[in-house]
Amino acid sequence: MKIENELLFFEHTRCGDLQVWQKDSVRSLYIRDKKAIQSQLDMAKKEKLLLPHSRAMMSFLLFQEQPQSILLLGLGGGSIIHFLVYWFPALKITAIEINEEIVNIAKKYFALSTLKTSSPRALVNIEIADAFAYLKRKNQKNINAILVDLHDGASLPDFLYTADFMEHCFHQLSSGGVLVYQNIHRTAACF
Repeated sequence: MKIENELLFFEHTRCGDLQVWQKDSVRSLYIRDKKAIQSQLDMAKKEKLLLPHSRAMMSFLLFQEQPQSILLLGLGGGSIIHFLVYWFPALKITAIEINEEIVNIAKKYFALSTLKTSSPRALVNIEIADAFAYLKRKNQKNINAILVDLHDGASLPDFLYTADFMEHCFHQLSSGGVLVYQNIHRTAACF
């Protein structure tokens, strides 16, 4: 029996309305309104990326076939983490999310809280922080890919367009590391 769209969560926050909807086994996270989909996850097949921009972001795998470490700026529902942990179970992933409520939603509604038990080798660290401030205080030089998925449903942060942001990203990357970011038109670009 197929179920209709079901509202699982709604909260009005300073960042706009947050909503989690489910249809059949697919859960969707919306920010601001039901037009701005942030994340989507098939709860029965978590290893699949459903949104085109999320799949496009995986283009970094053309350059880093066996990544060891990923920095994800922006968490959403965590579908990218589920995908990466499934295909690269020993991958070290650090996700930076500024909104604690988004982290709570990802854990409760998108199965991020059960990730360690389903993938015991998973090395996933989620930090609540401003992405640019995080980059400024770190100087790792060992990240194979930085995936930038920062948007609030309407726009991207202004700092993404600065040379300072790019410089801080490149100081994190290993030799041959790749920077991937989602632009305002919901496509991905690799550098």
